[in-house]
Amino acid sequence: MNNFDKTDNTLPLSLLTKLFDCTGSESGGNKGFFLYYINDVGQPTFATKTENTCVDMALSKLVEISLDEGGAR
Repeated sequence: MNNFDKTDNTLPLSLLTKLFDCTGSESGGNKGFFLYYINDVGQPTFATKTENTCVDMALSKLVEISLDEGGAR
């Protein structure tokens, strides 16, 4: 998944690229991130980039687990 080119993306592409480059291992195959934030007009938005569908599914599951745990508190 890659939504770097979204029109409402207020973060610099260079910052998102650096973030992606800092994820995963050197051997590859496991790079990616989901970044949720409030943009410059106060709206919730997100930026994502994953190297493959496996990483995408793993991060999606992590978000789901985090939301479930937050609701249980």
